[in-house]
Amino acid sequence: MAPTFARIQFKLPRDRRLNADTNTLPVARPEVPTAFELVAQGKEVISKSDTLVLRSAALPTYEAAEELGQRAQFAVLIAATSVRLGVDLGKDAPKSGWFPAGLQMLREQSELPPETAMLNDRLGLTLVDATRKTAFARFAAQGIIGTPVERFLDAFAEGYLLAPSLTAKAVLALEMFSASKFEASLRARFLIMVSAIECIAERSSRSAEAIDFIKAVGEQLSFADLNETDRAQLRGALRDLNKKSISGATKEIVERHCGTEGAKLFGKCYQARSELLHAGTTSLDLGANLQPLEELVTATIVGSLRTVT
Repeated sequence: MAPTFARIQFKLPRDRRLNADTNTLPVARPEVPTAFELVAQGKEVISKSDTLVLRSAALPTYEAAEELGQRAQFAVLIAATSVRLGVDLGKDAPKSGWFPAGLQMLREQSELPPETAMLNDRLGLTLVDATRKTAFARFAAQGIIGTPVERFLDAFAEGYLLAPSLTAKAVLALEMFSASKFEASLRARFLIMVSAIECIAERSSRSAEAIDFIKAVGEQLSFADLNETDRAQLRGALRDLNKKSISGATKEIVERHCGTEGAKLFGKCYQARSELLHAGTTSLDLGANLQPLEELVTATIVGSLRTVT
């Protein structure tokens, strides 16, 4: 197997940069046995670039570089969280790039020799043959979805009437929906939109019979052979049971504005949300369900505002 190096490209938020007045910076840390260097895209210095590359030294095999690259990619995420920076690794985002014919065209235009590898320049991890010279081709096209301006202005006029009745929770739900549209990660967008409905869902009380039963169980805690920590936690859990679950509350508000089928779909999305948060993965096809979820979320948030006025 040919020697291979790991290349992790990531993008910084618009208002964040890493302070270094050089284009290339060696990553010299005793905790990292493999040599890495941090490189700004193009000829910019690191402090002026929003797109950076973390590049490893060559490893003897593709498999070793893949293992190192995956570990380094996670390390970038941890570092970005630790210093409150935030990075976009392109994970779960739609992939775009040049087809082989396009790469060949760019090679010819750049007058690169045949032995130079031409690869798409993408966010995230790329494994590169260290025995060949490599050039990276950036695909800058961006799809744009147009919204008729009159439709926007009509919505603005309605919003102007609804604005005085906004609650703090409704404002947060609106902000979360807008934030989801700027989020590159599919999973993060999905979670934000589900959480926007949680903001406006009201947990109603259970029936009197159910509350009496919960109270009776709670009275037994005083006589149970439990330590005080468990006793206090169980009391808190029982108090919380006096109201219906947040899962049920979200489905109720969605059903109110989107009907039974909408509530069923949101229930599946809420289950996927729980799986993602507790296991990090879900069997639900997030890409296929993102647009239907978005339609439910907008209809529910705006519908709930209309019912207040």
